[in-house]
Amino acid sequence: MGGLLIIIISAIYFGLAIYISLWAVKRPIWKGISLLSFALVPSADAIYGRLTFQGLCEREAGLKILRVEEAEGFRDLVRTPESDWITKYHFQFVEGTLINDLVERKEYKNGNVQLITSATPIAKYELQHQEVERTPYIWKYTVIERPKEHEKLGEFVNILYLGGWVERMFSGMYSAKTTVASCQPHASYEYTIQLVLSTLKPTKGVMQ
Repeated sequence: MGGLLIIIISAIYFGLAIYISLWAVKRPIWKGISLLSFALVPSADAIYGRLTFQGLCEREAGLKILRVEEAEGFRDLVRTPESDWITKYHFQFVEGTLINDLVERKEYKNGNVQLITSATPIAKYELQHQEVERTPYIWKYTVIERPKEHEKLGEFVNILYLGGWVERMFSGMYSAKTTVASCQPHASYEYTIQLVLSTLKPTKGVMQ
């Protein structure tokens, strides 16, 4: 359905462009104005958006470390608790999302990684995603912070560009938003790991 609507809108637009061009064929000034207008209307804001996008990436995107602290573990709101944080990166524990004041926690105890499905939360640090949309851009933040103090230790920022108004209109016909550019096109969970290890230093003695 969305594809058919795109074809119809495009046909109407180009049909109107041809009609006005034919009307202006004997009026050189109007012909130039009409051709320029039909070229700029769907593309002017896209051109401006791409030009300003690169500046945004240089100023705001990337990994930012504000402070470094020692920690036994943290709460991971990005993924379910993974044993790698303990076995590979030497944290004492990692917790999952808070549900009914309880968390799922993996912890190193008695020489093994143990899973506790309904544990009282003890993490002082929290890893989370935040997203802010200011059309035509979306800021995606991965943040490590002390939630009680609202104190941010660091963040990884990626900015997405949604395109000009024509691209956004066509994208809006579908359930998922599409992006035409990204400051970090190959952003992966590796950036999240780098953020955590750059801000939180595991307490020594855990599987080391």
